Amino acid sequence: MRNKTILIGVIVGMLLSSVAVLLAGCGGALPEPTATPTQPPQPPTPKPTATPTQPPQPPTLEPSGAFRPLDAAACDDLADALEQALGVAVTTAEAPFEDYVGGQTGTGCQMTASGTGLDFEDLGVVSGALRGMFEAQGWQADIEYEAAGPTGEAGGYRKDNMLCLWMAEWKPSEDANCPPDQPISACKLSPEQKLYTITVNCAQGAAAAPTPQAELQPIRIQFEPGATSAKVEGKLAPQEIKHYVLRAMAGQEMTVNLSATTASGAAGGAILAIWGADGTVLISDHAEATTWKGPLPSTQDYYIAVICTPQESASYTLEVVIPPAKEGDRFSDPFAYCAAVGTIDAPDARYVGPEVPDAIVKALRKKLEISDDAPKEWVVKGTVWRCMDGKVWACFIGANIPCKAKANTSRTPTSEMIDFCKEQPNADVIPASVTGRETVYEWRCQDGAPKIVKQVFTPDARGFIADFWYEISPGGGS
Repeated sequence: MRNKTILIGVIVGMLLSSVAVLLAGCGGALPEPTATPTQPPQPPTPKPTATPTQPPQPPTLEPSGAFRPLDAAACDDLADALEQALGVAVTTAEAPFEDYVGGQTGTGCQMTASGTGLDFEDLGVVSGALRGMFEAQGWQADIEYEAAGPTGEAGGYRKDNMLCLWMAEWKPSEDANCPPDQPISACKLSPEQKLYTITVNCAQGAAAAPTPQAELQPIRIQFEPGATSAKVEGKLAPQEIKHYVLRAMAGQEMTVNLSATTASGAAGGAILAIWGADGTVLISDHAEATTWKGPLPSTQDYYIAVICTPQESASYTLEVVIPPAKEGDRFSDPFAYCAAVGTIDAPDARYVGPEVPDAIVKALRKKLEISDDAPKEWVVKGTVWRCMDGKVWACFIGANIPCKAKANTSRTPTSEMIDFCKEQPNADVIPASVTGRETVYEWRCQDGAPKIVKQVFTPDARGFIADFWYEISPGGGS
């Protein structure tokens, strides 16, 4: 059972100061923090009364600003999910809330967890667990809040009119005896000597309304068929950041080159930051780099931020080079295969695993609520899968679903529809057996002629009906 307390504003202020360090402006790198631990000031101990008739009640924070705490039930649900994600106890409290991007303030529901290196492997694992928890609860990442440093990471998630800000950080214990005049990376620590603190502060209110998705979502970089590189161009206002994402496979070598020119014609004006979806930072903005090259640690999405300098606007060209899978390469795992080939409408000879892998069968059973009593062979026979944007997508034919056919977007009636309407001039619906199951429209007959009622399906980027296809993730999820 979690202990519920009311936190003192001093501790909250320290956490917000840490976020401010992580989110320092793009104009210059921050020095790596030294290892000297700082003790927070202790709140005063209340003097006991002689004969209290009721236990003292903790103070309640007066609402101030645009934000207010989540409902108690929503806060408890998130705290329970956080406990499960981190595997340690979580406390909850009302605390001051500051939107350090939007500039609004108020009061939030804050969850806090702590532990040592025995509880948490590293920052990447902690941040990955936090992201997984939010996404499982239906929250949407807001990349404007992403930040990372050698001893901490931070981020933000939105859902409806709610905003959650999280931060994970660590510091050495007092007995670590780290040299105060050297960077923290020079300190040799045992797992017990790394002290972690994780905070999640969530609030609701008008100021927490989601930013339009077009602004939140990074731009996905896609390689043309057979290409080994891709280029994108853009412009940045002073201190603006633009985000990109691409899928790549563990072990592949990626090269990222950024060239920029300021409005006054000088070379430079923008730098790079690159990290994985699991929180692994390949290069931070502290390096003030314009190029990066190296092997990728895991199969996942990788995010690239192009960050301007604060002096003036700039134009830039971003180039990403990743050698594609070779024709001689062979893959037995569908996820590694799709990450390597990118996009293909049906597996080719480079895939040598099971025709329909168990992970896909498991995911479709769950997504479509197919009974466990249904024979596996029946599910396999009705399953079709392919690769799109480096990810696995699957479709179940079932009741005549056109998995293998691309969407028919034609608005011109077929001869079969015309003949049907001659026989039934005012039929409310022209059946799929007449229109064809690939059409994206609902059709009817009006005065003897076929008419479109409305569009009911949407094609995906490859032309298949998106409504019938499901993204499959490793482990059998979707």
